[in-house]
Amino acid sequence: MPNFIENDIICKDSEKLTEFIKPESVDITITSPPYRNAIDYVKHAKDINQSENKYYRGSKEWNTEKYLKTMRKIFDEVYDVTKPGGFCCIVIGYELQDREIIPLPSLLLTTLLKKDKQKRNWVLREEIIWNKVTAGRKGAGNRFGVTIKNPYPKYYYTNIMHEYIFVLSKGDKIPHNLTEITLKKAN
Repeated sequence: MPNFIENDIICKDSEKLTEFIKPESVDITITSPPYRNAIDYVKHAKDINQSENKYYRGSKEWNTEKYLKTMRKIFDEVYDVTKPGGFCCIVIGYELQDREIIPLPSLLLTTLLKKDKQKRNWVLREEIIWNKVTAGRKGAGNRFGVTIKNPYPKYYYTNIMHEYIFVLSKGDKIPHNLTEITLKKAN
């Protein structure tokens, strides 16, 4: 049996969570999975100095199918370490590929909500839309301004201004209402 650590930050491979986190021991996981094609993580990890002038945008590491398969494997591990009724919160946004919007949040959610052979049963409890008011001001610049200057279809650049936060719970157990529990303990 592995030696498990409690109440600590652990930097390990998320595809092998059950090797270092006790099954059904986690109340909540909050994560933003890697972007499928927006950041070249391999190139970024090799740059020891993390120079601010380096360009890490764009990656050919994952196609959508491989990405979803990898994310399913990771979130199956998250499921296994989550307590019944525990939560997993996922921050994820659309991605652009050759000016096409890839609906990654919907694709990932559909993948995770499918029951698998081990009867893993994530339940969608909440969907939050996070309005990212600073999107597009750096990097690609103000894409909307290009559209105003050149109001023609070939000049239109999509500017993704939001991400989703999906709140999932493990299984059919209805999560406790923490406010009610706190009030009962106070009385």
